[in-house]
Amino acid sequence: MEKIFVEKVLIDTCIFIDIFRGNKELLEEIINLLNSFVNSIVYMKLVQRARNKAELEKILKFLKRREKMEKLSVKGLAVGLGTSWAIYILFAGWVSIFGWCTKFVEVMSSVYIGFNPSFLGGIIGAIWGFIDGAIGGLVIAIVYNAVTKKK
Repeated sequence: MEKIFVEKVLIDTCIFIDIFRGNKELLEEIINLLNSFVNSIVYMKLVQRARNKAELEKILKFLKRREKMEKLSVKGLAVGLGTSWAIYILFAGWVSIFGWCTKFVEVMSSVYIGFNPSFLGGIIGAIWGFIDGAIGGLVIAIVYNAVTKKK
């Protein structure tokens, strides 16, 4: 079998489901991955879906050995959320020309100066949306990284 070298491997929930159902081969593969990590979303999904106390303890015991909460990329989350929100605002501004999403555009135009149901208004709103979303992503990533910092 050919070895593949990767920087990091994210272990998703479906992998853990197989492990906790007794797939020993998969368990060995995961344990042998030196650079594997579990993000906080997967961690919480596993803890939340435990069916009983014994299963919860089994999950927590396994995760404690694998505990490597990954930091969020501040720049990546800021750009990602900024871009996503900008696209949504642009789309909302343009479809409101045809009568859809008008209440949302009306409310957001009170915050985003120049945003209105027009071609140019949608672009202006998208610029505001990018700035707003980027600031939100920046704040979320900074707070998340501060809270999950190892002591």
